[in-house]
Amino acid sequence: MRERARGLALVALLAAASQGSAAPPPGILTQAELAAGGKKQVKERFRRLPPEAKIRLSDGRVVTKAELVAEGKRKKPDPRSAAPSAGNEASRLTKLNAELSARTAAKLEADGVKAKQAIQQLKIPDSAKLECPAPKVHSVFPLSNFTPGGWVVVTGCGFKTTPGQFVLVLSQTGQEIPVGSLQWAPKGVGGQIPLNHPAFKTAPTQPATLLVKTPAGTATSPMVVYRAPREVRALPANDYVAVASTESDDDSCVDSGSWTMCQHYTFADPLGKDNGYDTFIITLQNGWTYHSVHVDWGDGAWNWGSNWSQFVGKSFATGSIIWDTTCGYQCGAFYYLTVYVEGEVGTKWK
Repeated sequence: MRERARGLALVALLAAASQGSAAPPPGILTQAELAAGGKKQVKERFRRLPPEAKIRLSDGRVVTKAELVAEGKRKKPDPRSAAPSAGNEASRLTKLNAELSARTAAKLEADGVKAKQAIQQLKIPDSAKLECPAPKVHSVFPLSNFTPGGWVVVTGCGFKTTPGQFVLVLSQTGQEIPVGSLQWAPKGVGGQIPLNHPAFKTAPTQPATLLVKTPAGTATSPMVVYRAPREVRALPANDYVAVASTESDDDSCVDSGSWTMCQHYTFADPLGKDNGYDTFIITLQNGWTYHSVHVDWGDGAWNWGSNWSQFVGKSFATGSIIWDTTCGYQCGAFYYLTVYVEGEVGTKWK
């Protein structure tokens, strides 16, 4: 008889809850009774319970729905207290750019072998036919790389055997950048554009020329295109879209400078163990591409998923983060996500 009465009380309580009734509950619900069915049914069932409905928790306490919700909100942690430090973010960005520069330098040095070989073929004395009263540039070696760390070569006459100066001139500012590691020959001059000249930190891609300077005069090359180096930047959080999934009781993704903070918190539903996918939509322009993502993990369980890597080098990306609160009520999950993009110095990604 006692079990039958309890069953009738539960049916009456849930029926009243489904109708939005505010009548006092005649019995006490257990977490097991609330947990019947799938996650959506559980949350909807809890939502419809009147505030005075009594629930017996797994620790033996009996509380009303209103008390449970108030307690959960009161105990909600503040994830901002674990936010990434500016120093760590700066160090990570420095490392990413150093890795990019090293890869770029290695490739340019390999290309420079051909430029050096071309200069060796030009290291013969001027003949009467090739003698010029002043230096003159005839052409630019086709495989020259007009970018920081690139090797460049010009051919012509009147350069003599004593090295003079070889410079790259940027058209927008007129600034002259000395070319180093000179390879000097009577019919050609070559060298390497410096990798870390201060002008290259802000100069965008633009027209440029090469000058060969000797005591007998200055020779100017045909116009070439200086190509700005690529760099890695942290994409501001307000320049991409963060969509928080809503499987928990309190879900949000908030922009905060260079990173996005996402949090999910179960403050009411005693069953808990919520999980879902947060989605991030990245759209870039002007040659900028997705490079990588870094996550500082907070509480909860996580999984990167494998979908981020397929967008490396692309101007559009839709990455996701899987989150799981792992425990019952008053349990949260949060993390901080930073998106890194790669593009040319002096250009914007939007």
